[in-house]
Amino acid sequence: MEVVMPRARLVVLCVMMSSLAAWASVDQPTVLKQFANQTSLQFTFRIALSPDGNALAYEVARPARTGQRSQIDLRIVDLNTKRRVTICCEVDDATQESWSPSGRFLAFVRGNKPEELGGEEKDSKLMIYDTVERKLSVVENARPSSTGIYQYPRWIGDGAVLITRRCENEDTSTSGQGVTVYDSLPAKRDSSSVPGKDSLRDDHGRVPRVCLDRVDLKSGTKKTLIEGRRITWPEVSPDGKYLAVAEYEGTLQTELTSRYQIHFIDLRTGADVRMQNSVFLFTSTQRVFNWLPDSSGVAFPTLKEVLSKTPSATYRLVRTGSWGTETEFEAKQTDRSVKFLPATWSLGNDKLTADIGNELITWDVSTGRIQQVAAIPAGLYRYEAVPTVAPNGDVIMVAKRDSDSAAVVLGYNSLSGEITTKVVLDEQPVYQWGSALLAQGGKSLLLAVESLNRSAEVVSVDWSGHEQRITDGDNRPDSMQAQYTKVSWRSGNGTEIDGALLTPIGTKVSSTTLRLPMIVRIYPSEWNPISGQSFGLSGGMDGHSEDLTLVAAGYAIFFPNCPTQPGSYVSDLSNNILSGIQKVIDMGIADPNRIGLIGESAGVEAALTLLVSSRQFRAAALMDGTIDPVADYGDITGYGIQTMKGPPHFLGAPWLDSLRYIDESPVFRLDRIQAPILLFHGTKDTAVPLYLGEEIFSDLRAAGKTAQLVEYKDAGHLSALRSLDQQVDSMSRTLAWFDRYVKHGEPDRVSH
Repeated sequence: MEVVMPRARLVVLCVMMSSLAAWASVDQPTVLKQFANQTSLQFTFRIALSPDGNALAYEVARPARTGQRSQIDLRIVDLNTKRRVTICCEVDDATQESWSPSGRFLAFVRGNKPEELGGEEKDSKLMIYDTVERKLSVVENARPSSTGIYQYPRWIGDGAVLITRRCENEDTSTSGQGVTVYDSLPAKRDSSSVPGKDSLRDDHGRVPRVCLDRVDLKSGTKKTLIEGRRITWPEVSPDGKYLAVAEYEGTLQTELTSRYQIHFIDLRTGADVRMQNSVFLFTSTQRVFNWLPDSSGVAFPTLKEVLSKTPSATYRLVRTGSWGTETEFEAKQTDRSVKFLPATWSLGNDKLTADIGNELITWDVSTGRIQQVAAIPAGLYRYEAVPTVAPNGDVIMVAKRDSDSAAVVLGYNSLSGEITTKVVLDEQPVYQWGSALLAQGGKSLLLAVESLNRSAEVVSVDWSGHEQRITDGDNRPDSMQAQYTKVSWRSGNGTEIDGALLTPIGTKVSSTTLRLPMIVRIYPSEWNPISGQSFGLSGGMDGHSEDLTLVAAGYAIFFPNCPTQPGSYVSDLSNNILSGIQKVIDMGIADPNRIGLIGESAGVEAALTLLVSSRQFRAAALMDGTIDPVADYGDITGYGIQTMKGPPHFLGAPWLDSLRYIDESPVFRLDRIQAPILLFHGTKDTAVPLYLGEEIFSDLRAAGKTAQLVEYKDAGHLSALRSLDQQVDSMSRTLAWFDRYVKHGEPDRVSH
């Protein structure tokens, strides 16, 4: 077999440190320049509406040039005059902005992203912006070497702010600096509070010790309320009298969940009352504590029977003044992948409505019983935006229409128990959205959204369907726009599957005169929070500029769902994906001889599984992934626990079923790969460490395969944690790779 090497017949290990000028000096296609323009300004989908509904704070991220710090601009727009002002840059990406109760002040953190998110831990500042005087002030300045990084500002009235700071990164039980100790057998705990086996591990590196400070804005004095504890999700009651926090105790070895002790602190006296037993919380929940508007109680979501095949999701309500008692609202949750999103209180504080994926459940607070159960209408599915209550009592939420991915605003009437469509947004496919907030006394809805052919922005939608852009998003260039088609097919084993197809504008289905080279983007559905609706990515079609750039370059992009079952992962993956590809070929769109493959993160192992079992693909580009399930299992950072009882294709302990590792892992069949593979990895990737990507490259090189590995200096996990230069470089290399091996089909691309 002839081994074909890129350039000069050498397998190349590249370390990307060049500047933007380096790629600009080369004769690059116009689409690359448009990609750079689209990528240079990114909306973060985090918005904060002032209590009076007249002002909106939002963030715009600017990827850094090589050697520079990334920057997030914080902007405020007056919703009445539409006047915008940029009040700060270098906002901490891990922090939510917080308005004071009157809406006059905005608190936020200025600084860098924490190191585990791809940043450097440098100075961190608590900032206050006065919207009346238009004045920005530094209230507190923290340095990681002494007092840590600030996060989560929370207001106590208009006069004081609670701020969380990371006061220690190392285990206090060790005497040396920079030392972290992991114990395989945690201290014995009260098993009465834990269903089943009590197998917790203390995840020191991922849940650092923090301090909680109260900062008085008038006097400038600071008082530490909590010191050196692993607390998170602080929420102050609306009247500013109480604080609810969760204190981390450990992560279940066999579950994707963690146990917490719930504390309630009286901010007037400092009294700290904790619940009798600790609870398991949804660690992916955006917001844990949900205070009653009148501050008479607080509700939070928990898990019961977490070791059971059918865990139950519950909400607990604790009343102020009687912390020792609680009311539990229970709802059976049979799908482990469904998120339990925050609840919404009715206007009268007598009903609690929770969103558990595609269902709304309402509890009557006085009886604790489920009063209404409303299912999202067929053909729609929920995503991330948290429901909110309109002045007429309707619960407002946003869903995605399955047929065309359009965003649909829904209203739930608590009296009739019906869910009706209020507005369909724009009638064009939506990639993703963030917060949905009611404004102007409930007359309109503010929605952070990115559509197929419009860049990310905040739009205001009234109930007549009229849309108005609030932020400064814009239409994508004509050449960067795409046509959306939903594709449905039946796999070889009879499973009904959907996918999404992007093609250049004007592409006709069943055309016999034009067939396009096609790139398949794959991501296992089991990793998606809404199982079966991932369309090849972790969160749906995430609005990747990379995909639109490939469309602009003349490719079709296919996002297939790929559901699998325990014990048949390899066959399910091959049957489902390959039958989907054949469907697009039968539609007359895809050229069967020009198919490429993209996989990111968990999609890399899935892509390699396809590559060792099929010769359908002419080339592949893989980013920040692994091929080694044993390394996955042993990952101490926290991701390894997902191999134990997470997505069904994960294999459990290697010593319990070693033959299954051999049967289902592509590492044992790499010699079957024929397609040239382009690999990307960040040197500071903490989700999938660099050595795992290098292992794929080394294995391919040892097997005599065509491969190239590109490492990006100081880059984190996936494109969002790379500089603009690096993103442009990876896009340029990906285009060149697919043009050479897929579009133009060099005869040496595959050895048969």
